[in-house]
Amino acid sequence: HSNTLIIGENGAGKSTILDALTFVLFGKAFRKINKPQLLNSITKKNLVVEIDFTIGSNLYKIVRGIKPSVFEVFVLAA
Repeated sequence: HSNTLIIGENGAGKSTILDALTFVLFGKAFRKINKPQLLNSITKKNLVVEIDFTIGSNLYKIVRGIKPSVFEVFVLAA
């Protein structure tokens, strides 16, 4: 097993990374905020998160977004 450590100054985006990962996998923010608060604060749109990961020999890709509304799951079997 391996570990990942994320460090940075306050306001650098550490919690935003957790929000993005939780949103793409589960459709909600990690923190206690509303989904609309995840949107671009200027345009109020353009939230799309993509994640690629492997489990065993399979490659998975998940794309989830709000404005545009998208939820796609891809599985590429080895």
